[in-house]
Amino acid sequence: MKKNYLISLFIVFCLVFTLGNGLASAEEEITIGLSMPSLDTSFFLAEYNRINEIAEAEGINVETVVAEGSISTQMDQIEDLLASGIDAIIIRPVDTEAIVSSIDACAEEGVPVSILGRVPADKTNVDFIVTVDNNYAAKYVADWLYEQKQERGIDELRIIELQGDLRDQVAVELSEGFNARVEELDGMTVVNSIPTEYDLTLAQQRFNDAAQTEDFNAVWMTTDMFMRVVTQTLRNFGMLHHIDDDNHILIGAVDGYPDYINYVREGYTGINMAIDAVQLGEEGIKAAIALARGEDLEESFYTLPHTPITLENIDDDELADHWSIKYENK
Repeated sequence: MKKNYLISLFIVFCLVFTLGNGLASAEEEITIGLSMPSLDTSFFLAEYNRINEIAEAEGINVETVVAEGSISTQMDQIEDLLASGIDAIIIRPVDTEAIVSSIDACAEEGVPVSILGRVPADKTNVDFIVTVDNNYAAKYVADWLYEQKQERGIDELRIIELQGDLRDQVAVELSEGFNARVEELDGMTVVNSIPTEYDLTLAQQRFNDAAQTEDFNAVWMTTDMFMRVVTQTLRNFGMLHHIDDDNHILIGAVDGYPDYINYVREGYTGINMAIDAVQLGEEGIKAAIALARGEDLEESFYTLPHTPITLENIDDDELADHWSIKYENK
């Protein structure tokens, strides 16, 4: 009897010890690496801030590195993060091709990867991606311009395009998607595609030259970071008119930076396909936390929809909490 009692006591002890160890493991500190290309834009800052807000609320440590636009720096920094013993990593790639080797290195170390925005060329070792459909956004703007052309009775819409950096996947997708759709629509032509390398000074110089030499009545921007460049140049040449004016130059853009969404409100930009940077960051960190905890994700690829913002809907209640409107620089 005494022997059975001792055996029972030993079993209980083993169970308590095992459960106790499991609880301690579950409560271990989690550290997530965050690799950002830069923090120079309000878009990247919004992602960064939301990631840290949620991590703090969950008691998660975030170790951040910033590549300042250099893919070699980003790759070196990711290597350092892996050496530090992180439990998961969030990466917004500088270069979607070169980053694949860093993602593979994460897989070799057993560190799950959550990707923000730019989709890597090889997704084999990526655990989660949150991105947007750039092709859809570009085609939506082209269709909106076509509708405006029809409503205004314009025979030929002649468009100047301000491209981003054509080494960037996003810029390429937006430009190709827009041009492909324009070719399908009657009475629309891209008369000049201006590469800018996301350089405001270069964009201003080249758009200034184009505005003096091209016969155009519409402008398409693959990012609204060029909004001030475009509107100021048009103003300088006496070409900036309200959207209700017959002489209005139609303007369409993508991104929805709060700094520039007021151009829609003021009636100079017709449409801006806005991305909620806060939600992008939120989806990225939530997935990274779940992966670090060994949890299964409901989906491994999430496409965040663009929100078309126009003068007609900019004050709608359902847009009040969108990053572009909530933090609008009025």
